[in-house]
Amino acid sequence: MIAEERRMRIMELLRERKSVEIAELSQLFIVAQETIRRDLKKLEEEGQLKRTHGGATTEGRQTIAPLSARAESKREEKERIGRRALDFVKEGDRIIIDGGTTTLQLARALQSSRRQSVVVTNALNIALELAGSPELTVEMVGGTLSESSLTLLGPEAERALVHYRVNTAFLAASGVTSQWGLAISNSFEAAVKQAMMEAAGEVVLLVDSSKLGKEGLVSYAPLRKVARIITDKGADPKIIDAIARSGVDIELV
Repeated sequence: MIAEERRMRIMELLRERKSVEIAELSQLFIVAQETIRRDLKKLEEEGQLKRTHGGATTEGRQTIAPLSARAESKREEKERIGRRALDFVKEGDRIIIDGGTTTLQLARALQSSRRQSVVVTNALNIALELAGSPELTVEMVGGTLSESSLTLLGPEAERALVHYRVNTAFLAASGVTSQWGLAISNSFEAAVKQAMMEAAGEVVLLVDSSKLGKEGLVSYAPLRKVARIITDKGADPKIIDAIARSGVDIELV
C-alpha cells in the first residue's frame, strides 16, 4: 500500500472512531511505528488531525469553513467567473469540472445553457447540479469522500482519471502565486488535481480574487501549466501583474 492510500485509510478510521493509536495502526498496515508517526505528522501539517501521545484525534484539529459558508463568500463574483468560463466550453466538448464553490458556478451556467457536453467530475454537489439535464453526460470519478469539499479523492480517483481525455479541465485552488503556483489545502486534493491536468488538453483556473497572492499548503502545479485564469476585478493589480509576467492569460470579470 502506498503512503497516500494508507493516510486516506487512517482518516477513514479517524472519522469512524475520533481517535487512533500508533501501535494499532502499525499492526493494521504492517509497517513500522515510525512510518505511522510520519503519516500522522504529515496529516497534522495538512490540518486533518491532531497528534496525541501515542496516536491522533480529530479533536482540536484545524478546520476549513463548511462548503455552504464558502459558497456565500464573494457569491456575485463567483457567478460572473462561472458565466465567463462557459464561453470556453463549445458544443460537444468533453470537460472536467473540479470541486469548489467557484467551479460550481460554471456547472450552473452550463446547466442553464443547454449546451451538449460530457462532464467528468469528482464533486458530489456538481454532479447533483447537472443531474437531469438531458444535454449533459455526467461521469463521476470514484474514491474516498472528503466531507469538507464533498469531493471523492484518493488513489481510486487518480487511477480513474488516467483513462479520460478531455478538451478542458476547469480547476479550483485555495491559493495562487507567481512563485508557488497553484496550491490547495492537502496532498490528497493536490494529487487528484494533477491527474485532472494530465487528462486535459487545456487547463483553466477559476478562482475569486481572495485566492490570489495566497500560497496555500500544498503546491500542485506551476503557473505555466495553466492556459488561463479567470478571476474578479477585486484582485490586487500588483499580484495580477506578477501572474501575467509568468505567461498566463488572466481575465478579470
